[in-house]
Amino acid sequence: MSKYRVQTGLLDVTVEVKNHRMAAIKAIDENNPKSLGLIVSILKEGDSLDDELFMKSEFILECMGFKLSE
Repeated sequence: MSKYRVQTGLLDVTVEVKNHRMAAIKAIDENNPKSLGLIVSILKEGDSLDDELFMKSEFILECMGFKLSE
């Protein structure tokens, strides 16, 4: 497991998980989902800003099981 910093909207937390996708899901699930912005920034602890990964919030919510499109 690695530590990841997840930032979006009003959210700025560090979570310990195995990959970027799980970091985004855990951060949103365990904190305030209302702080979710359009773009989520995820950076593994110890990596440079060049390794920062960005995800759309729709993708994260779909990974969490929410159906956003019909």
